[in-house]
Amino acid sequence: MPRIDGGTGDLAQVARAARAWHDGAALDDIRQVAPCVRLTGRFEVPDNDPELLTESDGQGKRQEAADLEYVWQETYQRLIEAAYAEPVLRVIGGQDLGEFATAQEAVAAAVRHQPSGLGPTTLGG
Repeated sequence: MPRIDGGTGDLAQVARAARAWHDGAALDDIRQVAPCVRLTGRFEVPDNDPELLTESDGQGKRQEAADLEYVWQETYQRLIEAAYAEPVLRVIGGQDLGEFATAQEAVAAAVRHQPSGLGPTTLGG
């Protein structure tokens, strides 16, 4: 999941952002050298708290869905909102479970197919 996002036709900004990232600059500093960069807010939580990391990821997915300009944006947003409302799920896995008439049906199927023993969200590893 991206911690920064953005777009520009100015390759100098892209190069400055890449150099700052490579050099280990803080996210705010990257934003200063490359105004095209948008901070997503994902995973910026104190002490990498697992509950807050999960919340941050869920909020990021909700914002991403709200920002989409595609024809299917409304359907995708309903799916993300339904998944976010299910505490055990929060993050949708990659397994293809078929097609569903509603976002709630899709989320219910995903919950039924969750593997046992899932742990909290963590960074890295």
